[in-house]
Amino acid sequence: MVAIYKVSSDYTGAVLNPSDPTFRLWEVLLNLERVRSTWRKPSFYVHNPAQAQFTDFYHVGISTLAFGRRIYEGNLGEILERCGEILPAIREDSKEEFYILNPLVCYNCLDREKAKLRTTPDGKTVVQIYEYAFHATRVSGAGVFRIPETYKTELFASSGLFGASDEFYHEYHEGGYTGLKFEKVWSKTKQESDR
Repeated sequence: MVAIYKVSSDYTGAVLNPSDPTFRLWEVLLNLERVRSTWRKPSFYVHNPAQAQFTDFYHVGISTLAFGRRIYEGNLGEILERCGEILPAIREDSKEEFYILNPLVCYNCLDREKAKLRTTPDGKTVVQIYEYAFHATRVSGAGVFRIPETYKTELFASSGLFGASDEFYHEYHEGGYTGLKFEKVWSKTKQESDR
């Protein structure tokens, strides 16, 4: 079975906000561009310390992955390195370094003919996707990726396309990690997806 999942925070862990209120993380990370040369390890504070549980992934912004050293130094960190830049940041409360993924992989894999979506009157810009459909053969080896139609708001992971140890979805669940949710938005048998 081949499946595509929308990946997001489950909001059980720490919600981290930039200590500098003028720092706009989404303006930096949602352009599909490398930023390492200008990145200056920002500091973040825990917005909800009394409510936050310990999780492996934190919430720092929509469709953005943030994680601690355990993830960074393990197999998930290796998988994420293939998906973009891993940028260091610092937690204001504990002075611990954590990491934010700047995703740089964007596949043109939405099957617009089979998906149910709403576009602008000229048909060029997707406004909303009601039901996803994908060209699975257009998804390459990155563990997490974006699509051109929603690259500023959605992050995806695939399952069943590659070896399990190379798939972010599989390794996250196999390792018992916490802090994320995966919403299955599309699936097909391997034979159906190859057509």
